[in-house]
Amino acid sequence: MRDKIGDDARICHIIEYINEIETAINGVNYEAFCDNHVLRIAVVKWLEIIGEAANNITDETRSNYPRC
Repeated sequence: MRDKIGDDARICHIIEYINEIETAINGVNYEAFCDNHVLRIAVVKWLEIIGEAANNITDETRSNYPRC
């Protein structure tokens, strides 16, 4: 599966969903976040996408950026 898309695309997905999270929670305090079920589900889903993309970055790319 790792070969279907490259690391560049995975990193773009990570950045895209970080931006989605930042936009969605901008100005939302913790209590409002906890009270908004749809927002919580969206953020969790975006974190899952980020985690999956990060998990599938190749060892070659990881070795090129050892501090990240």
